[in-house]
This record gives sequence, C-alpha cells and structure tokens, in this order.
Amino acid sequence: MTSIQDAEQLADFPLDVSMKAFTDLVKILNALGNEDALAIFIYAKDGISSSKEAITSLGLTQKRFYSRLKDLLDTNLIEKVEGEYKHTALGKILCDLGLSMEDLLLNKDKLALMNQLNRANISDKERNELMQVFSFDVASQSKETRIFFTFNELVSETGKMIDSAQEEILMATQYIDQRVIDKGLKALNRGVHIRAIAAQAEQLSQAIKIIFSLLTNPKQISFFTDFLKSPDFKVRMASIPYTFFVVDNKMSVLEIKDPMTDNYQFGFYIENESVAKKLTTIFDSVWEIGVDLKEKIKLK
Repeated sequence: MTSIQDAEQLADFPLDVSMKAFTDLVKILNALGNEDALAIFIYAKDGISSSKEAITSLGLTQKRFYSRLKDLLDTNLIEKVEGEYKHTALGKILCDLGLSMEDLLLNKDKLALMNQLNRANISDKERNELMQVFSFDVASQSKETRIFFTFNELVSETGKMIDSAQEEILMATQYIDQRVIDKGLKALNRGVHIRAIAAQAEQLSQAIKIIFSLLTNPKQISFFTDFLKSPDFKVRMASIPYTFFVVDNKMSVLEIKDPMTDNYQFGFYIENESVAKKLTTIFDSVWEIGVDLKEKIKLK
C-alpha cells in the first residue's frame, strides 16, 4: 500500500488513531495469545542463552519452541544478540507492564468486591465504613474472595467457614439462622471459643423461642441449653452496623442489606488477615459496650 493509500485509509477511519499502530498491536496480541509463546516471552526476561535448556524447562518440543519463538522475533518482541535471545526495548516494556499488573489481575475479585460496594444501595456512611474495612493493598495476596448474590449462598459459605474453625468464631448478627446455629453447636463441641453479638434482645429472645419450638428431641434441647451455658460461648447485645463473622483471625463473611427495605443485597467471603483484623477491631469495640445476654436471661 502506498503512502497516499495509507493516508486515505487513515482519513476514512472514524477514530483519531493510527491504523498501523493498531495493526501492529493486533499482531503482538496474537503472538502473545498463544500459551507457548507467552511462556517463552516471560522466560526470555533474563535472556535465553541455551535453547536446549529453555525447551526442557518449558516442557516444549523443538518444533513448538522454534515456531513460537519465530512469532516473537517477527513481532519485534525478542531479538537475537550475540547468540542469545533477549527482549527488545518494546518487549521489555511490555513484559514490565505485564508483571506490574500481575497483582492487579490476581486480585480482580477484590476489585469486583469494591465495585459492588460502590453500586450498593447503602448510605455514604456505611459505604465509607465498609471501604475502610476492605481498603487492603491488592498486592496483599488474599487467598480467596467471593461475592454471593443470594442469602442461601452466603449462609452455606458461612457454614463451611464455621466447620473449618479451630480456635475462635466471632459472630455479629442481626438475626439467628438455624443452619448457622447448628454449625456453631458443632464447633463449640469441638472446643472452639465463640463470642456473639446480637443486634436486639427482643429479636434474639424470639429466635430462641422459635428454635426451642422446633427442637422436639429432648437430647437436642439439652444440647442447645448446654450451648448457652457453655463457658466457651459468650454473647452480648448491642447495636451493630451489619452482620459479619470472623473465624480464626483470617476468614470473614459480611452481609450487605438495603437500608430502606432491610432486604439482603449481597455478601462477601474474604480470606485475608488484614480484613479479619479490621472486622475484629470493630467487633471488639462494639463488644465493650454490649450487654451480657446470659446474665439478662439468667443462664450465666
């Protein structure tokens, strides 16, 4: 294509960009879109002085290695200098850019979590408080973060988390769910310490009545009574901003409600010690001003 034709094509293009640059970019993305080529490209970060060693380390055949290496050479990402394959200036920039984004890409679930908070139908005060809880560095390598859009999914995940508890469970809850109580009973029986904050005494008292009406088996009633009397279980009443659980200072679940309707919006599971620590700090500050429920209902 002549320079005149180039100019005509660029003039017809609706955006103020260089078609040639984008054509080159497409070629680069196509080259790096192959897993073998990408592995070779990253391996070449410190240079490839021995193709044989590279082939062995990457687990490639000679055909696959040299075929993809050619793609990288053709797109000017790698060049051969004095018998060694190295990144070109362009290749080095792209490699450094990719490595700098590694933590961001590995933590995309955390970014999705923050995005959900931005869109949540909650007050600015609540949003700011939650942002503070989740304001950990994305490079902190949280082991896992998940978002649940149904209440049952969140309860199920909470149950799994309680099942894995080994030392301590913190519960700050605005209601009682029978499924969570069952898991808590089993954890307490394993020797796990539990501290719970109930939002309102009236709600908790009513929930206990409902639970006792459902427990027709005398053994179950006895077990539940022992649960309340156990020295490993402590419960207080206080006003809490939202329902959340912390297990063993590393795993947390948190529920977000619509402040107008009090309906469930979504919830989070986060395995991150920084987040667990922040939620524990909130829990402890509320715990200090709470009223001892066992003493109130004469079970202490």
